[in-house]
Amino acid sequence: MKKHFFYVWLLLIFPGKNIYSFQNQDFQDGYIINAQSDTVKGKIEYRNWNANPEFINFQAHNDAQISMLGPGDIMGFSVINELYLSRLVEYDSSSRAMKDLSIHGEFELKESLVFLRVLSYRPDVSLLMLKDRQDRTNFFVETREGTLWLKYKKYSNESISPASVAEKTVFRGQLLSILASCDDLNNKIRNLRYEQKSMLRLFESYYNCTGSEPLIFRDSDKTVFEIGLTGGLSNTQVIFGTSNQNMENFYHLAGQDFPVSRALAYGAFVNIRIPRTRDRWAIYNEVLINSFQLSGESEYSISSVYRLSADVDLAITYATMTNMLRYYYPLGSGKIQLFANVGLANGLVIQHTNQMTETEHIISQEPSSSEKPAIDGFRKYEQSLVGGLGLGVGRFNVELRHQRSSGISEILTLSSKTRRNHILLAYRLW
Repeated sequence: MKKHFFYVWLLLIFPGKNIYSFQNQDFQDGYIINAQSDTVKGKIEYRNWNANPEFINFQAHNDAQISMLGPGDIMGFSVINELYLSRLVEYDSSSRAMKDLSIHGEFELKESLVFLRVLSYRPDVSLLMLKDRQDRTNFFVETREGTLWLKYKKYSNESISPASVAEKTVFRGQLLSILASCDDLNNKIRNLRYEQKSMLRLFESYYNCTGSEPLIFRDSDKTVFEIGLTGGLSNTQVIFGTSNQNMENFYHLAGQDFPVSRALAYGAFVNIRIPRTRDRWAIYNEVLINSFQLSGESEYSISSVYRLSADVDLAITYATMTNMLRYYYPLGSGKIQLFANVGLANGLVIQHTNQMTETEHIISQEPSSSEKPAIDGFRKYEQSLVGGLGLGVGRFNVELRHQRSSGISEILTLSSKTRRNHILLAYRLW
């Protein structure tokens, strides 16, 4: 299976890079606010920023030129329900990674001209966020007086033994002062966590309390769980192989060409849409019941007076957990989506038949028959490399899938290469 893992790595990394590069050329309608406070409409290259962008590529309408703009060039920009404002701010620059925490609670201040992402906006009080490439998040409140960093620091408190993680939560006192017009929020603020969801929830409560409408800029796409049913047809081909010197032991399998086995497959899935990818990437998880049956007759001559014949009956039913990384490519308005996925499947045998009737033929004697297992070393676990292509329309998906595994034999001298193709129809319940 080492080969399978290697191929999965290649498929995920190299095509993934090409797809991501293509996606990075995604220009969407938006606008910038130039240095003269004028709004200029055009197209902005949208990159599904996890960290706040350091620059953007902008193309004005009726202009072929693409300009690279940073926070020193414009006052802000908006694209795909995201608004960023250029601000000169001061904040703590110390690491928040557990292994790199500082051993003191003093702020390590840094001043930078950056694009701050607006989470909620109202002229008197807004919530903004700066997330850098080290996944370090800082929050800011903007009022008519200016932009204020909500002070927070995580550090290693070595004054106690053993050392523990401590937090400097000055931001709670700042918010108690800034949002003082709404006393009902005091308890929430005293227990507030320094994270996006908690901050945004607090500001929404404040806006509701003070009775005026803000602009809330939620993530254009969040983690979405899609649950449904799937089923279809499977074609399974098993090719047994062995060396010439072992043919006598495995003639009943390696000595014949079993036909393709066709069967129904059915199951359920959970598809997890990855946030901030504009629904392009997902982790697809599925439990599928699938089966195959092999039967046939074969003979093997040991000498001119002695030969063996076998009647084989193999039937396997698996419960297979499949986990794949899926990429969607929307067509037209996005109602139709092409997709490709690749991953691994792990199948557990839940029902099986493993038997054969072997007959000895000796000249001048009556044939004698015996019942025995078709495979003595029968593997009850199957791990496969899986890939597929499909088309989605509304709640329905249709997929062509190919699966490869080393099969049901765990005997070193008997290979059992298994190739399985599925055509599956899936229906999303919600």
